[in-house]
Amino acid sequence: MFANLLLRGDKAEISVTVRDSSGEPISAPANVKIFKQGMPTDQKEASHVRAFFILRSLGDYTLVVSATGYKTAQKDVAVPVAVKAEVDIYLQKESATGDNTGIRADRCSLRKRRKLSTKDCKR
Repeated sequence: MFANLLLRGDKAEISVTVRDSSGEPISAPANVKIFKQGMPTDQKEASHVRAFFILRSLGDYTLVVSATGYKTAQKDVAVPVAVKAEVDIYLQKESATGDNTGIRADRCSLRKRRKLSTKDCKR
């Protein structure tokens, strides 16, 4: 996928804007990681919902964005020429209940499972 491209001398750059699913900039701090051929090449905290990367080489990159309260998002970006690629990443809110709904363990059941003393547990 080609990002919006602006010609830019001999330097390639990726500019990332982090948005929520409605298109609004997110209010939470976001961490943006960039990978080339599966290897991490850089990482930045999005400042005012934006992160900028100067690329060492042209090619295909993968952006991975995470923020508290949002699901992690990933986007592939092709940078075939020295340009400034502007990329919007959309994050979806995580559910308020979390992923472990219905899983509950108390101290006594854990102690029983590990065959430890349960003398202070109610029977």
